[in-house]
Amino acid sequence: MKSYKIIIISILILMIAIFVIRFCISPQNGKKLTYDKPTHIVSVEDTRLFYNCMNENDKALYEIFLDLVNNKDTADYTSTVYMKTETFQELSFDHIWNVYYGMVFDHPEFFFLLTGGESRIEGYNSEIKDTTVLTFYLTEAPEGENQDIETFEKAADDFLLDIDLSAEKAEIELQIHDKLLEEITYDYELFESNYQDYYDLGATAYGALVSHKAICSGYASAFQYLLQRAGIPCAYVTGTAYYPEENNNRPDGTKDSNHAWNLVKLDDAYYEVDTTWDDFEMEDTDIDESFVNEMYEDTDAMYNVTHTFYNLTTREIEYYRQQENTTFYIEGYEPYNPSGDCHHYRGLNEELEDDPISIYLNNLLPEALGKAG
Repeated sequence: MKSYKIIIISILILMIAIFVIRFCISPQNGKKLTYDKPTHIVSVEDTRLFYNCMNENDKALYEIFLDLVNNKDTADYTSTVYMKTETFQELSFDHIWNVYYGMVFDHPEFFFLLTGGESRIEGYNSEIKDTTVLTFYLTEAPEGENQDIETFEKAADDFLLDIDLSAEKAEIELQIHDKLLEEITYDYELFESNYQDYYDLGATAYGALVSHKAICSGYASAFQYLLQRAGIPCAYVTGTAYYPEENNNRPDGTKDSNHAWNLVKLDDAYYEVDTTWDDFEMEDTDIDESFVNEMYEDTDAMYNVTHTFYNLTTREIEYYRQQENTTFYIEGYEPYNPSGDCHHYRGLNEELEDDPISIYLNNLLPEALGKAG
């Protein structure tokens, strides 16, 4: 009988100890999640395509990170994820960070999480029997961050003032595409820095909408955010885009580079769009000025050139072939077509072994078939 009481007391002490440990390491004002038995803790708009393509466990983890960002100005806001140790060992921290960046790249308005050169989120783990406890929090925001966010949102609001948001989704997308090309200039200085300043605002939607100057990631993020604001699902795609040298007619000499563009969902159909390469500019080239002027007067061909990479299927953008409708026939000059054969390949495999986040995110997204299903 005495030994039985000792066992009961020991069990009670163990239960109290576990409770105390869990209480001490659990957030006082954040959220808790059991990864293996996911429950949804926040609402996520259906315009966020990475989220929509995740499994239920990862969706719940994504929501934890989203909640952290939404409470970034709350002091000591810390969230905890409980995960079977076996599950944690199978997934590793790499997968957890992949989900985190899925949340970040689903929200271009969180541009501030991609600047400064260091991750704003930190986490650590501890063990309780067969459970791994993951604790996450955001580091303190740098001075001026909230002002930058306010400036960015104001710029997005101003941009959308000229967009007829009551129109059909396809028409809204076209309006946003065309206005974006009018307002943004490609930031060659940032590009030529060999991305040493990648975390510059010019690589984000902020650079595109506030400074009106950006590299491809800024174009793609801005297009994504504006479509999302208009209720159109859109994702950020990364990979490689290039013209085979023998088919390179681009005045900027673009040959081969890491690149970013978009996947857009209209009703049940998916399309790929590259606003950066649609932003065709001839002003800074050595091509004869009178020829350039006459090119701009051919409004039909110029329209086609600036919509070369607009709403294509994945197959079409992977193996784009020069089209007759982008050829300029100007008296006294040889026919000229700036849209040569080219390729856009999503980063999907181990060739990107130094960029596992891109592999994970690109593989989440469906192929663009240009039709329902």
